[in-house]
Amino acid sequence: MTEESHAHGATGQVEIVVEGHLSDDWGAWFGCTISRRFQGKERQAMSVLRGKFDQSALYGLLATLRDLGLRLLSIRHLREGCAEINESEEGTL
Repeated sequence: MTEESHAHGATGQVEIVVEGHLSDDWGAWFGCTISRRFQGKERQAMSVLRGKFDQSALYGLLATLRDLGLRLLSIRHLREGCAEINESEEGTL
């Protein structure tokens, strides 16, 4: 296996934001933590999923979110040790 192909299967900390509020039960099912918040003047409800996923698990999770009809607002890879979104970054969703 080449170093490049190994990197594609590497596990990484990922944050996925979807529209609506998901219960904590979904976090156990997906293998991640879920936090909920509101954003903007319209107070849009959103759920933030965070966890470590390899590429295969990440694609599976995204497919499940799609199958549940959840609107994907953002997805990003987090640096190691990244705890929370900075307030200045919150508006970028």
